[in-house]
Amino acid sequence: MKMSNYIFILIGLSFIVLGLVLEHNRYIFDDSETAGYTGFFLYLFGIFIFSFQFVIWGIRILIAIFKELWNEYKSRK
Repeated sequence: MKMSNYIFILIGLSFIVLGLVLEHNRYIFDDSETAGYTGFFLYLFGIFIFSFQFVIWGIRILIAIFKELWNEYKSRK
């Protein structure tokens, strides 16, 4: 994986942690509902960024497998 993938994974993990902290410590804020929703959406956004990198990684693996299978098919003709 490229370095940018690791950076996006770290950003996603940080959003997940920040969202969980806001969700857990919402009693600190005056408007606890707003803090809870903000934490929840940061958590979801972090999961999206984190998982999107692995989806891209999986698609790249599938493309490499299909290229290899296509080359094998063409060489047998």
